[in-house]
Amino acid sequence: LNTLVNVFVTPLKAALETTNPIVSAKELRYIFSDVQVILNINSRLLADLRPRIDKWSDEQCLADIFLKMTAFLKVYSQFVKDYNSAIATVRECMTRPEFKNFLKKCSEDPQVGRQQLSSFLIKPVQRIPRYE
Repeated sequence: LNTLVNVFVTPLKAALETTNPIVSAKELRYIFSDVQVILNINSRLLADLRPRIDKWSDEQCLADIFLKMTAFLKVYSQFVKDYNSAIATVRECMTRPEFKNFLKKCSEDPQVGRQQLSSFLIKPVQRIPRYE
């Protein structure tokens, strides 16, 4: 998610402030929804889990951490609901050369490892089932 925000979202937001935006503000919202909020939730969850995992014992419990986060995890539900619209918006934007060029440039970033934008957008959708 850090890569998604740093390599894709931040430059697209910055381009909105120029005379030649790559996508509209509406398209940016449709594609990335609440990805920054999800990143913040994940960072908080990791910060809460790390000390317990570092001192793991047979009596250790993690459920209280997840229960504390349940209200925030609803953001994932909305992201999942919006996922198909996000992919459709990406496809629509791909018809424009400036967006294609932007994605090509992003794919050359070492953090991206030549993965497509869709590979990063699916990660929050796949993450929640892994918590079971």
